Amino acid sequence: MQSIRNKIAQDLHDDIGSTLSSISILSDLALKEKNSGQTLLTMSEIKDSSLLLMERMDDIVWSINPRNDSLENLLIRVKHFATTLFEAREIDYTIHIQDNIHQVRLPMDFRQHIYLVLKEAINNLVKYARATQADIRVSFDHRVLALSVKDNGCGFGDSRKSTGNGIPECKEGLP
Repeated sequence: MQSIRNKIAQDLHDDIGSTLSSISILSDLALKEKNSGQTLLTMSEIKDSSLLLMERMDDIVWSINPRNDSLENLLIRVKHFATTLFEAREIDYTIHIQDNIHQVRLPMDFRQHIYLVLKEAINNLVKYARATQADIRVSFDHRVLALSVKDNGCGFGDSRKSTGNGIPECKEGLP
């Protein structure tokens, strides 16, 4: 099983990663050389899409790599992700991770699901909450993993309608 995971991780990194990297470089070059408004817009979209795909591919490669099966490695990755976003938006934050997590090993699918849930919660906090403070806490006790992502943002309520799949943005006057 680990041999297969290693091979998949290497193939994804080498093949797809290099292709997406090339697309990003070529898009950047085209943005510098063209003057047409529509061409610039299209090339900008290609670049943004390729960067997003590279990020997603990196997440997949990371999640199937057997070296990352520990909860500690997962939380190091989450901490890096959160820190980057919080600092970019000038959100004061605390991240508290219980000391005993280095002992915990997680199956690949659990690790991937936990990562995606935390990443989505952090992304929504940064994108929609208009928060100035955030607090992430992780504890593990008696085989129970507790994850908490809190902020001082505007929240959301049932009265707002959204046509998308995500959380609707805050409206003025709402808590």
